[in-house]
Amino acid sequence: MARDHGEAFRWYRKAAEQGHANGQYNLALKYDLGEGVAKDLRAAASWYRKAADQSHPDAQNNLGVIYRDGQGVARDGRKARDWFRKADEQGDGLAQVNLGAIYANGDGVERDDARAYAWTSLAAGQGDETAKRNLTIIRRGMSTGDLLEGKALAALLGKRIRKRAAAR
Repeated sequence: MARDHGEAFRWYRKAAEQGHANGQYNLALKYDLGEGVAKDLRAAASWYRKAADQSHPDAQNNLGVIYRDGQGVARDGRKARDWFRKADEQGDGLAQVNLGAIYANGDGVERDDARAYAWTSLAAGQGDETAKRNLTIIRRGMSTGDLLEGKALAALLGKRIRKRAAAR
């Protein structure tokens, strides 16, 4: 069966307008990718925000990307970090990759090799291949002190994540 993006867009819009987080997230994706509707990054950001405010982890991560890159909103590294953290709090591994990257690159936040290592290490520990590659690159430029600090921070963050997961 052929995909009808226009029909999907209409159904997602109905669900989104009724306040359903998955509908809002999927509608945002349609606007983001220009599937079934003209690409509109401002509309995508608005719908991601509505879903993110309902604790939709993929929407939170995507909203972080939008703020990091300044797509449809003013670029804001701190807001990006905050949305990535909210997604991470719900176990979103991609958010951990993104947190590692913003700290490694100083992308809207102060560059911090220990934090970059810690977040990337957590994602790599979940099997994320991008994180594994990034971790190798991050390690190369780290001092021994930063590496030890990064490992300690990764252990602390990992403990918090496991505790949150057990509470669910």
